Amino acid sequence: MPIVLDYATSDMLKIMDQVDMLASVGLHLEQFGPNSIIVRQHPTWFKAGQESDTIKEMIDWVLRDGHLTVAQFREKTAIMMSCKRAIKANHHLDDQQANALMVHLKSAENPFNCPHAGQC
Repeated sequence: MPIVLDYATSDMLKIMDQVDMLASVGLHLEQFGPNSIIVRQHPTWFKAGQESDTIKEMIDWVLRDGHLTVAQFREKTAIMMSCKRAIKANHHLDDQQANALMVHLKSAENPFNCPHAGQC
């Protein structure tokens, strides 16, 4: 912290229009010059080392979708974070982690697919 991001002037106007909504979900931005924003605070559940990329992706939703409600934004964020934290190929688990995963999979409605099917 802090993280400084640069955007085109037209994008900055869209971002600043949504600054209150972004703050309501824990992403606190301030204009930092004519084409930059500074991130003063972000949710603590962002994966360490991926904060900047996660913030950029969240801002891209605002730029792409125009206006998002807090509920829509939270849903998109939950989907994104579940994928970022998912176990990927070549990610090795110890025996305890693997056993815990198998126990949780037994209770899943559909343990064979991503829970939001294709939105990753």
